Amino acid sequence: MNPHARLLISLLFIAAVTTMATAAAPPAPPPATEISGEPTATSSELKLVVGQGKLLKFSANVPVEWQSAVPAVATVYANGFVIALKPGQAVIRGSGSDVARVHVVSGDESIIPLSKIQQFKDNSEFVAADGRKCVGSELNGKVLGEKRPNRVANPKPLAADRPLEWEVAERAPVVDGSGALIGYVADPMRTDDGRRVHAAKFNFGMTKVISGKLYLYAFVIRVKPDEKARANMAPDSIKNGTINTSAWLAIDAVVEKEALLERMGVGEGKLPRLPLGNTKFRITGGKPDYYMTNVGEELSVIEDVDFGAHPSDYLRRPSGTVNILYSVPGFSLGGQSLDSFLISTGAIFRPVKGAKTFTMPTYYPPKHPLKGKMSDKTQTFIYGAVETPGSETIYGWIAREALGDTTR
Repeated sequence: MNPHARLLISLLFIAAVTTMATAAAPPAPPPATEISGEPTATSSELKLVVGQGKLLKFSANVPVEWQSAVPAVATVYANGFVIALKPGQAVIRGSGSDVARVHVVSGDESIIPLSKIQQFKDNSEFVAADGRKCVGSELNGKVLGEKRPNRVANPKPLAADRPLEWEVAERAPVVDGSGALIGYVADPMRTDDGRRVHAAKFNFGMTKVISGKLYLYAFVIRVKPDEKARANMAPDSIKNGTINTSAWLAIDAVVEKEALLERMGVGEGKLPRLPLGNTKFRITGGKPDYYMTNVGEELSVIEDVDFGAHPSDYLRRPSGTVNILYSVPGFSLGGQSLDSFLISTGAIFRPVKGAKTFTMPTYYPPKHPLKGKMSDKTQTFIYGAVETPGSETIYGWIAREALGDTTR
């Protein structure tokens, strides 16, 4: 065979092999995913505590259809945001490919000993390891330090003068920390484009799993009371059939839920879980009138008596609820609520044994002759939690005066 013929045969053989290799090549693997901004392999292990959330996304800018194999354990939203709902395991897939194998554990596994918590005999001010300003105890601090606002702003405001409002479904249920119905979202607002929509405002990081679903803590939301809950509400606080409260709203009731999830800081506003003592108190709401003065004004729980912070704010609220707090009032730490319970549910509060308590002075109100002077009445705050079946346990502060006698 001449050299030219030999060369031609060689080239034809190479072309055939190349064609076969190309045809038999496996499909390209999906792009790597990112979990909370960190690149990972195509399939990742992800451990979450009930109530935590993580954002998954493909590193390449491609549309993805997300699906959870066991949504009751870990559900996933259209933007790849995963929420841990109950202990177990679930595989999260993106457009058919395994992205994360999620292992969800009980909150009990995150309980730490009290010895790990910084506490002082006095009310020393310090900065905790996570950057939060604290007073007297690591349990009494400002939400996530000074780095971000406590409120979650809407990137597409419904109205220019109301940047914190998020549109929610009409008549969305509002529940307490045990899942008991308080009422339904009411009193719609007018948007800049002329629509009338129901809306709610949310505190950063304040989330909770109730009956297998993620809820967000909505503050100062107007509701139409449920008839059963109405029996324990202050009649003079019900205006046009509605009343203000701060309580829980399901994430699925929010119209722009994916945008809110990415900004909410799911689970980041929670305080440390510590071993609870055996002492139990029923939440009764106490006696708000105890702090009224003879001039018709209530005592102040902070020294700036013109600010309007009253002891009754931490007792039975007009909506028939008692709030659990992120921090003790009087130290300029924010003092926002992180849970609420209807007194009608008979919820039980259990203190953490050995946790520091704070007994706060009260001050005479603006119209009193002794304005700004310290009164002889105090209010004491204790740290612990309410445990209710089917609901994530949230730790925080409650006024001892909002509790009844010890119970079994």
